Amino acid sequence: MTDFRQLNHSLYKPQTMACPACGHEEHEQWHKLARVHVTALVKCAAAIDSVHRPVNRDEMDLDRNQNGNFAAMRWWGLIESKPDDRWAITPLGWAFLANERGVPLHVLTAAGKYVGESVGTVSCKKILGEEAWRKADYLAHRVYRAPAGALVA
Repeated sequence: MTDFRQLNHSLYKPQTMACPACGHEEHEQWHKLARVHVTALVKCAAAIDSVHRPVNRDEMDLDRNQNGNFAAMRWWGLIESKPDDRWAITPLGWAFLANERGVPLHVLTAAGKYVGESVGTVSCKKILGEEAWRKADYLAHRVYRAPAGALVA
């Protein structure tokens, strides 16, 4: 997430843009990182811990609501898509689970793509609460995280 726009969520009004070719309108939309996202991220971490590789949604055992919201975590940079419909947690995602880094509470999207983010950050612990966060912290420290730039087989 480089070259991002930091916006005051309460003051910024999402814009509407018209396609110059066809006139179709696209609307910017705010999305809030919620407990449903973070609990799905914890399930993803548990599945990765279990099989030691990127996992698909069935392996994560996501409930219906988590499944429907899972891919949105790409906007926060917490997960990344891998071949064969598998997902991995990014270094930022692991740091978030370990409560080492925060992420913006809101992101702004247009046509399903990241446009900007709200000012300030929120922690995993704040979203999950102390008890549920302990599981996330355990998984974040249990699963091996290769340093950036390391060659991994």
